Amino acid sequence: MRIAQKEKNLENERERIKLLKEIEEKQKILEKKEIILQKQLENKEQIDEIKANIEDLKNKVKESDGGNDKLTQITVINKADLKTNTKDTKKNSDSISEIREDVSKIKRNIEDKLIRNELARQREEEIRKRKYSYFKDTSEKKEEKEDRTKLFYDENIIKKSFINKKKNNRE
Repeated sequence: MRIAQKEKNLENERERIKLLKEIEEKQKILEKKEIILQKQLENKEQIDEIKANIEDLKNKVKESDGGNDKLTQITVINKADLKTNTKDTKKNSDSISEIREDVSKIKRNIEDKLIRNELARQREEEIRKRKYSYFKDTSEKKEEKEDRTKLFYDENIIKKSFINKKKNNRE
């Protein structure tokens, strides 16, 4: 009987060990799923941030053009590139880095365009100023500066002397 009990105890112990191993495996799987979900949330936040940056850059371009009828070059990013894939997290991180590089390129292009537009505007303004500059009369521009230096005598004495002269003239 003791042998039968020991065998049952061994079987029970083996089943308990199997159950513990299964529980541990399930816990590991759950932890991995949590990590993947966290990475996906971070990726979504990064994508939203990148989209916000793109919108800001578009607004800057609209403001800087100010009604110019000149053509602009726009780079289009496919939405398929922005979507995350749960199976390949490495591909996601690579695609996010590629998107960041694309966004930085777009930023540089827009900043360069803004600088070029500003330089073109300044150049056109200078050309407009010089266009008929030889017709302008330079003698009109010369203005005589007033002498604002003070004299060394006291003004109150002069006022008193004028008042005394007026009184004497009235008498």
